[in-house]
Amino acid sequence: MAAERDNQQGITFIYSNLYQVYRQGKLDAQVKQENAQVTGESTHLKGVVLKHSETENHVQQINPDQLGGLKKWLRSNSESSKSLSNDMKALKDARKRLVFLLNDLETLLKT
Repeated sequence: MAAERDNQQGITFIYSNLYQVYRQGKLDAQVKQENAQVTGESTHLKGVVLKHSETENHVQQINPDQLGGLKKWLRSNSESSKSLSNDMKALKDARKRLVFLLNDLETLLKT
């Protein structure tokens, strides 16, 4: 396996010989099967049945009156909510610009 670094992009590329990986996996499987035959063990995995408990998880219905605490919390943390909304607007704006640039690039490549 060899690795090569692209200094311009800052990305490491790793190249693998897939045939060699496949062959090694096949050989490992054969050795495991032979060992299982010698020891008399089965190569099949045994599963466990999981049962759901009815009392463990349940869904509660929430009334609009119960959301009053959430509204109070949002009012008390108005600076953080404003910061989050500003960040969300910046992300949406960046996405719009990226889509525009990609469309522009696509039209340039077609011509």
